[in-house]
Amino acid sequence: MEPGVGGEIQLTDAIQKLIDNGCRVLGVLLGDNELRLDIDTPETYWKAVKASYKYSTGGFRGEY
Repeated sequence: MEPGVGGEIQLTDAIQKLIDNGCRVLGVLLGDNELRLDIDTPETYWKAVKASYKYSTGGFRGEY
């Protein structure tokens, strides 16, 4: 798979490749009270890990 804009391989491209290769791909709907995380750099990954831990232990309040 060739990198796209900004030299990144897009998640949607990877998902499409799975579908094209006959793999089963599932999606999950999150509830309004569930945490959504956008991870695209090592810094945001680390923030997401910390936010996920806080969320799972009941200490998360607001944006990460």
